[in-house]
Amino acid sequence: MISNRYGCLHKIGRRTGHRCHLCGERLHVELYGRPGMFGEDTVTVDHLTPQAFGGDDEPENLMLAHAGCNSSRGVLPVEEARVLFGGDGDAPWSTGARSVALGVGAGVGAGLLFAEREGDQIKFNTKAALGWGFGVSLLSWALSAEG
Repeated sequence: MISNRYGCLHKIGRRTGHRCHLCGERLHVELYGRPGMFGEDTVTVDHLTPQAFGGDDEPENLMLAHAGCNSSRGVLPVEEARVLFGGDGDAPWSTGARSVALGVGAGVGAGLLFAEREGDQIKFNTKAALGWGFGVSLLSWALSAEG
């Protein structure tokens, strides 16, 4: 979906895995519009640095948010609003970042699980780590692309 003012909303949404950057819940870009247009699910573009404080429409200053989260934030600092609405001061991870993190975790776990003992030392299984890590990352990414 394209906004005349902000450009491609999917591109903005990919930065947080299409989740509200304030509460962390899933967004549907197709529900972009004026606050209240689609009820609680209405999607808006939020300025990380509020326009009231000189924030611009550059892509680095834009993230998607539910209309209610966005209007309730007002001019609160982003981290403070995220803690208030979502319990965490960080923005949700993009789909790619989540996939990589899952893959790294699976890879380290597999490397340790399939480790071999050599005398009094344990040898980390690099092949298992790489295989499982890559596989889980790819599967995670593929499943998130479908949803």
